[in-house]
Amino acid sequence: MKATQSFHSVSKFSIIKIFILLILTFLITTSCDLTDPKKDKPKPEGYQEDIPWPSLADSPWPMHHGNPQSNGRIKFDVLISGSIGWEFKNPNKYIVAGITIGSDLLIYVVYENEGLVILDKNGNEKQKFSGDFISSQTTPLITYLGDIIFFTLDGVYSIKKSGFINWKFDNAGQKSLGANIDKEGKIYYLNKTSRKLIVLNSLTGEMFWEYFDNRFNSNSILTISPDGEYVYLTASKYIFAFEIATKNVKWTYQNVFSDWNIVDSQGNIYFIAENPTGKGQFLFTSLNQSGNLRWDFKFMPTDVNITQFAQATIDRQGNICFVSDTLFSISFSGKLNWKKKIEGKVITPLICDNYNIYYEEFTDPGSFNFIKIDNKGNATFEIKNIQQNFGESPAIGFNQIIIPTGNDEKVYSIK
Repeated sequence: MKATQSFHSVSKFSIIKIFILLILTFLITTSCDLTDPKKDKPKPEGYQEDIPWPSLADSPWPMHHGNPQSNGRIKFDVLISGSIGWEFKNPNKYIVAGITIGSDLLIYVVYENEGLVILDKNGNEKQKFSGDFISSQTTPLITYLGDIIFFTLDGVYSIKKSGFINWKFDNAGQKSLGANIDKEGKIYYLNKTSRKLIVLNSLTGEMFWEYFDNRFNSNSILTISPDGEYVYLTASKYIFAFEIATKNVKWTYQNVFSDWNIVDSQGNIYFIAENPTGKGQFLFTSLNQSGNLRWDFKFMPTDVNITQFAQATIDRQGNICFVSDTLFSISFSGKLNWKKKIEGKVITPLICDNYNIYYEEFTDPGSFNFIKIDNKGNATFEIKNIQQNFGESPAIGFNQIIIPTGNDEKVYSIK
């Protein structure tokens, strides 16, 4: 009898202990553990991931408008307080392309008759690549090896920062503003003189293939889909989607007005189109990767003389900023977040440090204002009356923004 009572007592005690342990285990595993990824705050619908691109230099700004999707957003954190850090002056020389920044803290500037000038992060000239050529307006790009792909009216060069020439591809004609490079290291650019899309091997300069279309006569800024399968270019009011594997046009879309397009990390494409049903009205348009319409955002500039629109940018949350005579922020789903009236003209591309937008506003001949806007549409700072004319695409890197001044002689650093 005593043995039976002892057995039941032990059993009851064991059951209670197991029950308590189960409760404690449940409380521990369901508590607010900040290291548990399942408890992380969910990312918004349009959150923009950084797309790995092994063929490019791991730098803040290795090509036109920042990256192969041309979204104008830097992937590194920066701090820009709003003062002129330095200026570099190259007397009687004209800047003709956008700025590129390497992982080596060097800044690459293209001058029409003086080639490629390389500056350090403090604005001091370090090296120069010049010759018997005229530079193209195409922004150079920097490969993962640190080689600079540089475009002239007589061809394309691959050079080292020392000035040593790796190779030259002979190809006469003016090239368009934005070249690109795919994940495998093939370079894509548009020769708008010969109206050909050219594809080169970045290591050897050998031409893989070319594609002629009489409509390819624009300053198109080429983009590549995040999966690396498509190249997009705009020309003659079309956007063309090239399938890289087949080397053919997969689809086209009409009524495109801008020479540029940008692509988000989900593969959606954005550009400005004309509204065929509304006189003087435009559409900020988004397509999916298959070329199907996602949405149109209608807008009508009050200035009927606007004939071009600065390239748009996308912030980390998937909001798209573009400008006419008004600065617009549009959500990932195509809804208006906010808008802000522009006093002057914005011609050069918008850029973004993940959450803030930067742009150049031209109000008077020979000068511009440089403005930072937060994600609510408020001006954080404005530097007024910077004395030079507008240029091509600025660049962000190493806690400064580098601004080329186009058909003038200066480069500015904003810190």
